[in-house]
Amino acid sequence: MASILPRFFSSRSLGVGLVIATSVSLAALSCTRNIPQDKATGKDGKRKGAKEIKIEDGEGRARDTVTYPGGDRIDWKKFEIPEGPGGKLQVKMKIRPPRPGHTVAMELFDQYYRRLDKTTRKPKRVKRITVKRAEPGKYYLRVYAPKRKDAGDYRLSIRFRERDPEQKDPCEVNPDLPECDDGIPTPPSLPAIPEPDCRKDDDCKQEGATCVKNKCKMPDPCADMTCEEGQVCQAQGGKGVCVDSGAKPDCVRARLVNYQLSSSGSVIVTLDKGKSAGVAQGWTGQVLVKNTGRALDGGTFKVTKVTQRESIGKVRLSIDQLSANRRMKLCP
Repeated sequence: MASILPRFFSSRSLGVGLVIATSVSLAALSCTRNIPQDKATGKDGKRKGAKEIKIEDGEGRARDTVTYPGGDRIDWKKFEIPEGPGGKLQVKMKIRPPRPGHTVAMELFDQYYRRLDKTTRKPKRVKRITVKRAEPGKYYLRVYAPKRKDAGDYRLSIRFRERDPEQKDPCEVNPDLPECDDGIPTPPSLPAIPEPDCRKDDDCKQEGATCVKNKCKMPDPCADMTCEEGQVCQAQGGKGVCVDSGAKPDCVRARLVNYQLSSSGSVIVTLDKGKSAGVAQGWTGQVLVKNTGRALDGGTFKVTKVTQRESIGKVRLSIDQLSANRRMKLCP
């Protein structure tokens, strides 16, 4: 009996040892494949490092590769639609995966990083995003491999066709058209944090501007002005002008650059004209109907805050109305 027990326990221990060793080996092999998704990512793996796609004659192209297993999961691209009446934007992506079943996807954001649209994550060789009412400004593309196994080479083709300024916007005639929802960004749950305009004075492109709290600011045009008796200095077009003390400054045309829902249900609007253009707190603002210059019903508001380059007010209009009508008039 004594001679049997050692052989029994030895063979049993050997079997258990083989099972444990096999499990550890398999676990080690599986762990070696879990490469961090950003291990091989360059600067374009973050939004701030987005590579620019130049738009010439309404078209732009780019090509690149993303690979989740290779540690380069995300690419950011950016492009800009020039000033104008806006128009139709199309983004087309052709994908060449390493093997069937793998794919690449993309998302489109506006200049405030609000997502406008996204493609499916299903394996397809060609994917598209269309914004029928794209406004001028910067746009960002996030191209990524959705799942751990996904990877592929991709080619981006961007096409923008400007709308005829004389042509009336069909959404003004019938706002209930399905395409009138395209390109209207959904307000974020948290306010977007814009990137700083500057970090030092040399970052400011305008001559004479200085960097103050990450904002490029022009000097007060009336700081060194001396006017005759009965006159005061007013900023007009970035310059100081002496006018009669009783004279009112001219109205200023402005453009909506940002908006945010307030707790009261109204919308806080930020315009691109401020003290440097002669705007002052207490002025009256009016939202204008797109391409007509006519005042929009219910679009009157008071300017509650003015900085050197921007003015802020609160208006009781819907997000849809403001997205479709971005031109404003500010009067004293």
